[in-house]
Formats: sequence, structure tokens, C-alpha cells
Amino acid sequence: MPDHATQTTIRTSSSNITDQQYLEMAEHCKDIVDKAADEKKKLENENLELKKVITTAYSFIRVIDSQYDLEMPVEASYSMELIRGYLSDFIEKNIF
Repeated sequence: MPDHATQTTIRTSSSNITDQQYLEMAEHCKDIVDKAADEKKKLENENLELKKVITTAYSFIRVIDSQYDLEMPVEASYSMELIRGYLSDFIEKNIF
């Protein structure tokens, strides 16, 4: 039975790892996972904000298109239709 006062060693196929080295590796792995989780959360928040901006832009374009449809020059009306269609497709595929 090993004496707890002495440092124990974990045997692997290629080398011996002390308990302290094992704990340091585990802590390093934990740091990597924590950093990745933080980055994922940051990206999720940025993604949500971008979805809000795109949805707001789409709503704004819909209002303009419906209110000023008859008063707009043909080129502007065509551009609004293109933008509205593009945003509508994007929202349908990526947000809902």
C-alpha cells in the first residue's frame, strides 16, 4: 500500500506522471474548456444582436415599401423589393 506522504506516480504507456503534473494538466484542460465556453457565449450574444439588427432592418424596409410604394421612383421601388426579398429569405433560413 503506498505511503500518502510520498508522491505517487501514474503509469502511462510512455512515461510516468506525478499527481502534481496530472493536476496541472487537468487544470490546463479546464482553462481551455472555460475559454472556449466564454468565446462561444460571446459569439452567441453577437449572433443574437446581429439577428436583431437584420430583423429591424427588414421591418423598416417593409414599412417604407408599403407606405411609399406608389410615390417611389421605379428604380427605388425595385431596389426595395430586392432588399426586402433578400432579407426575407435570410431571416427565414437563419433566424426562424
